[in-house]
Amino acid sequence: MNYWFVLTALGAACLAQMHLAAVQMKDFSSSYGALRRRGRVAIGKRKNAFSAGAIAMLLLDGDGTVIDARAMSGLTVMARFKPLDGVTGRRIDDFDPAALRRCPRGLRLAVANAQENWATARNGGVPEDPPGPLGRLLERLPGRAGTGRARRRAGSPGRPATTATARRRVVRSTPPTRLEGVIS
Repeated sequence: MNYWFVLTALGAACLAQMHLAAVQMKDFSSSYGALRRRGRVAIGKRKNAFSAGAIAMLLLDGDGTVIDARAMSGLTVMARFKPLDGVTGRRIDDFDPAALRRCPRGLRLAVANAQENWATARNGGVPEDPPGPLGRLLERLPGRAGTGRARRRAGSPGRPATTATARRRVVRSTPPTRLEGVIS
C-alpha cells in the first residue's frame, strides 16, 4: 500500500479542517461584532459530542428586551449564524426557551444558557463556561459528588472554594495566593 498517498490525504483533510474552522471563527467574530456595536449581547452555548452543538447571541436593550437574535447550530464547521425567530421583542428574564419548539434541542439549551449568563452578569458575577460532553459525563459518575459546578459555587468571590473530606479535613481546590495569610 502506498503510505504517501494516505499521509497526503490526511494532511489535506487536516488543512481543510483548519481552514473551515477559521472561516467559522471569522463568522462568529463578525456576527458578534455587528451585534456588539448595537448594544449588550448575551451569549449562550451548548456543546455536544454526537449531535449538533449550538451558540445563541441575543442583542438586548437596557430593559433586557431582545432586539435581535442570531444562532448557529450544526454538527460540522459548515454551520453559520442565522437570524433566530421567535425570541425578538420578549424580555430575556420572562422568556421560556421551550417555546422554540421548531428549533433543535441544543439551540434551546443555548438560549437557556444565554439567559443564565445574562442573569449572572447583571448581578455582577462572571458567567461560567458550561461543561462539555466529557464534563457532563464525569459529573454523572458515582462518587464524584462535590465536584464540578456545585464545588465552584461553594466559594465566595475572591476566596477559594473548599470541600470537607470524610475525616473533616479542609482541602483547597485552588492554590493559595502569595498575599494570603499576610496581616496588614
